[in-house]
Amino acid sequence: YVKMDVLPNPLKRDEMMFSMEDDGPGMEILKVHKCLSFGYSMGKDARAIGKHGNGLKSSTMRLGQAALVLTHHAELGTASVALLSYE
Repeated sequence: YVKMDVLPNPLKRDEMMFSMEDDGPGMEILKVHKCLSFGYSMGKDARAIGKHGNGLKSSTMRLGQAALVLTHHAELGTASVALLSYE
């Protein structure tokens, strides 16, 4: 499943935040690092948005000031936290 919502920002009461949650397998730390690095692309479909490695980063900077990624890789038993911010 993928759950998306717009919620009040608990740190800035007059602002809202976008939340997205899924039940995917999670990411290992190297994949999180690549995902948040400019220029990284999985490049599987030439017609896809973000084909040049800008999808997550561009949309984050366009819609807000930061992206917080929390992931748990069940198979490896690892958890990772990453922050992309221009604030």
